[in-house]
Amino acid sequence: MIGRNKCTVNRQLSPAAISINGSREVTCTGNLVEKSTIDGIGVTNSVIGSRGTIIANNVILAVEKTGISLYTVNNCSVQGNIIEGNGSNEAGIDIQSSSARRSSDINVSGNQIKSGFKNGINTFKSTGTGFERIAITDNRISNCQLYYIYLSAINVLKCTGNTISNDTVTMVAGGSGIRVDANENLLVSDNVLIGSPTVKLKRGLQSSNNIFGKITDNIIRNIEDPTYRLYTTGESLDISNNLVE
Repeated sequence: MIGRNKCTVNRQLSPAAISINGSREVTCTGNLVEKSTIDGIGVTNSVIGSRGTIIANNVILAVEKTGISLYTVNNCSVQGNIIEGNGSNEAGIDIQSSSARRSSDINVSGNQIKSGFKNGINTFKSTGTGFERIAITDNRISNCQLYYIYLSAINVLKCTGNTISNDTVTMVAGGSGIRVDANENLLVSDNVLIGSPTVKLKRGLQSSNNIFGKITDNIIRNIEDPTYRLYTTGESLDISNNLVE
């Protein structure tokens, strides 16, 4: 992967040190990926779908683009991985849908995403598509520049039990601990978002244009912009029992 970042990135080709492309029922565990100049582990299947794939207990260090990239995948579990960036990289874990098909039934849980990324966990959709049944649970994410967790265009979203902390990075303007936009049937609960007293999170939990769901029992502390500690707009959700300080 040396010098691969000099080429145009085509996510359909799964440009990663470990590339799982057009496969089914693949288990990828216990690997060490270090200093990849593009992605660490990539799972791609834009034609027939990748079903039953497990990406677990890998260590990805000093990657220059994305730690784990999922592009149009189905039935995929990403669990217990340690991911560390190398500067202002793209994302720790990135989930994408193409213009032709959705990614669905993805479970991202128990991962540690450390400093060196623009976004911690990110979803990106092409025009006219989105995601189905995405669970982001019990991850620990620290010191990102923009969004620690950004989730958009998902039908049936669970974002629970994640811990977000910042003690070294000055976030860019508009950055949030968790941002959820234009989702349906969501549960955002039991997350902990804490900036340090001296290096605060720019914004806490930001929600807009979501349909049906709950934002409940989250803990939000040390947010730079008091208007955006817990901010919602353009929606009707059950928002209760959150601790905002």
